[in-house]
Amino acid sequence: MRLLGIVGWTFCAALLAACGGNGDKVNTPGPVTPGQSSASISSNTAVSSLSRSSNNSSLSSGAMVMTCASVEGAVFIDETCPNWQEPSVFEQQKVNSNIYYEVPFGSDGALVSQKIIDSGDALYKKVWDIQYNNNNDFNGLPHFRAAAAFPAGVDMSAYATGKLIFDIKVLASPEANPDFTVHIECGWPCYSTDVRIPIDELNTWKTYELSVADLIRDGLKITNVAMGFQIIPRWGQQTNTHFQIDNIRWVKGSAPVTTKKCFAQHFDRTDWSYTTKVETVDQMPLDSSKWLAGVGPLVTLIPQWNSVGAAWGFSVRDTETLSSCAAKGTLSVSVLLPSAYVDDGQMQLGFYFISRSGLYYILDGIPASRLKADEWNTISTTIPAGKISNAEYMGVYFDSKGSNVANGYILLDNFVITHSLVQ
Repeated sequence: MRLLGIVGWTFCAALLAACGGNGDKVNTPGPVTPGQSSASISSNTAVSSLSRSSNNSSLSSGAMVMTCASVEGAVFIDETCPNWQEPSVFEQQKVNSNIYYEVPFGSDGALVSQKIIDSGDALYKKVWDIQYNNNNDFNGLPHFRAAAAFPAGVDMSAYATGKLIFDIKVLASPEANPDFTVHIECGWPCYSTDVRIPIDELNTWKTYELSVADLIRDGLKITNVAMGFQIIPRWGQQTNTHFQIDNIRWVKGSAPVTTKKCFAQHFDRTDWSYTTKVETVDQMPLDSSKWLAGVGPLVTLIPQWNSVGAAWGFSVRDTETLSSCAAKGTLSVSVLLPSAYVDDGQMQLGFYFISRSGLYYILDGIPASRLKADEWNTISTTIPAGKISNAEYMGVYFDSKGSNVANGYILLDNFVITHSLVQ
């Protein structure tokens, strides 16, 4: 079976378009049924690929006069705001991930010390100051947890089309251009996929804005925000990092929610292996033990490209809602590829469905070279109306196009179909 080439694709800015949604998950477990035959769909679908990165501005919001009382969605402005606990730090040992603990406010961890200090800057006054020492045995995640007992959180539905905004100044880092990430949890392993925060200048305050709609699309259950804010220096490269945060707030949007999630698989349970399927989309033999490295709270694939022209696929299963959801709408998935796959210049990736009778519906692909390597990207396509029926599986395929690419990891998350609320 020949996988279809790309017909049309476009790029869109990472955090500007409001994708909407209510954060609900729809997942139905069930047994795996192998496919029996195949069919392809060709359509003029617009496919977008976008890197999950934040908007930033050198003009910081510190010039604005804000307080916890004056900003409804505030998490930290000179002090910790209502609905949130004082900041704490989750520390985890690198060698043994089963060794971890929460360091409360006022205490120093093995790696991280954090406090609220006077910045000496009249625009910022008191700030959240976080310092990492040179202990290379741990990673640390500073955050503001909800005041409610875990896993209960805060209903932030009013901010579904708005933004999460904060100011940051990095004073020291082991890297010349350090990368941070932000993700918001809704009761682990329910969380939004990482948003990259690139820092291109030290000792300078900058304001970053994240789209809440994108966080929802990428796994956040907005009705149960268990963590108002969390920021993480690059995993494994955290020693001797020093930064400050201020003016963390959720801001409402003026536009209404225009889409809803019809189907979503965010892998927000610890084991989804019984609802997933690893296969050769092109009907070539596949040793799945060499492919699937883990499922939940995201999927880790280690493909073995031992056949020229091989095209592997990974899909999720649903027996109740997927069939009706796949009749129309927008399909998207989060994917992270290593540079070997992006730089190869041959590999393509795209979507496919498998019907309850085993028919394969292969949608148009996009070149892997269009993605940013070693970062989360979102690829999406418009489902051809009325073409896909009785869908039982939806998946993502990776076609080497005959290239002998090196083996490497692939990360997948957030299989989502959205429908428009606008008639």
